[in-house]
Amino acid sequence: MFLCSFLDLCLIFLDSTSTFSFASPPTDGRVFFNADLNWSFSAAPGAYDFLTVGLHELWHALGLADHSSVKGAVMWPYTGMNETRVLQDDDVHGIEALYSVK
Repeated sequence: MFLCSFLDLCLIFLDSTSTFSFASPPTDGRVFFNADLNWSFSAAPGAYDFLTVGLHELWHALGLADHSSVKGAVMWPYTGMNETRVLQDDDVHGIEALYSVK
């Protein structure tokens, strides 16, 4: 299943993939999720928060290649089930630096 927007961003759910989620470079605009995992729109036992993972992958799709060293940041490279995150200063500074804006 996939959903594409007028912004040329596509969210794609892949069956039977060993990858949790990943994003293509900015010129491609595709973000992939493992359809075999349980997803929710908030913290839920036994499920990954789609919004937390989606925001992390969106930052990659916008061109932010590096992960954060700040454990609570959206760009921290790991997440678990029943866990949500919001943007931290480190996340915002990373995208600002990439696009030279403040």
